[in-house]
Amino acid sequence: MCSAEPSILDFIRLNRFVKSKQNMPEEESIYISLQGATKYCNYSQEYLSLRARQGKLKAIKFGRNWVTKKEWLEEYLKKVKEYNESLKKKKIITQLEKPTKVRLPQMSLQVRTAFIFGLALVLLGVGIVFGKE
Repeated sequence: MCSAEPSILDFIRLNRFVKSKQNMPEEESIYISLQGATKYCNYSQEYLSLRARQGKLKAIKFGRNWVTKKEWLEEYLKKVKEYNESLKKKKIITQLEKPTKVRLPQMSLQVRTAFIFGLALVLLGVGIVFGKE
């Protein structure tokens, strides 16, 4: 049976190949699933998968599953921490000055009365012209 998707045997062979080429200790070159990576951080497997698809978390796709290395995950967590710290530095809380009260000039009693009377006449005229019969 020939499958286009890599199998678990391909995954094991890749781990052995990488270790042999890089002369790395067993634990440093092992790929871990994103579900296994959740043990090292507070993110869910779905979120890590999203970040892998976005290219933010360095990972490799084996068939339907994403795998990463512990050091890649640590690099990602370090970048996230640095980003969050830079956001905290940028947040500057400024206090707003009390708004100054704007005082309008006082109108005399005669002007107010004339204004109200004129407004009433305009509204009465509009009601007559546009009113229903």
